[in-house]
Amino acid sequence: MFTLSRLRNIAPDCAVPVSYFMDALPSGGGSRRAGTRWLACTPAGVEAENSVTEERSAHMNSYTAPLAPDVEITMRAADTEKDWPRIWPLWRAVVSRGETHPYPVDATEAEARTIWLAPSRSAVYIAEREGALVAAMMTKPMRSGNGDHIANFDLMVAPEWWGQGIGRALATYVIDATQRAGYLAMEAYSVVDTNEQALKLWNALGFRTLATVPDAFRHPVHGLVGVHLMHRQLVS
Repeated sequence: MFTLSRLRNIAPDCAVPVSYFMDALPSGGGSRRAGTRWLACTPAGVEAENSVTEERSAHMNSYTAPLAPDVEITMRAADTEKDWPRIWPLWRAVVSRGETHPYPVDATEAEARTIWLAPSRSAVYIAEREGALVAAMMTKPMRSGNGDHIANFDLMVAPEWWGQGIGRALATYVIDATQRAGYLAMEAYSVVDTNEQALKLWNALGFRTLATVPDAFRHPVHGLVGVHLMHRQLVS
């Protein structure tokens, strides 16, 4: 029996079907099973728990989630060497705007690879629509040594796909994957105060602001703005 982790706050106010499929581990064999899970909405949010029986040891490789009308994406762990040439243009498009991430707006590809791929135990997950990469999310230990049980994370959605629910879907997928990877919590150290969509998303997914650092980010339009340190416990 394989039980998908409990999911909360995936959709704000309606029941949403999420189709998924299971693939056997590379060393395992076993058959693929498919199905649909329905996420029932309540005033307090969304909560669902589903079970899938696999003949052999298996893990959730990816699933396809219907979002806004006519939008369907597939999410999976990235093959960083194979997928990086598609991740880099998205990374550059988001960072070069200078509005949401504390990275150099003129960062080179080599610098971007170092930021996302060089950290120990870094993992990257991607969302694709009809073969095109539309979002990516990276996780890594927030600290080293005895503090490496908390994951830091970074979500980027292609600007042309903002507002379609893609960030929420990928973030939910990655939260589940991060918990299964053994992390006890997730922490973001620099959610920009003017990034209202990100603040709404992380609050909806159970994160809370532990502190706000004033004037910590130079926004190209709003000048000096604060950043939020946000945290979510994965294991109680």
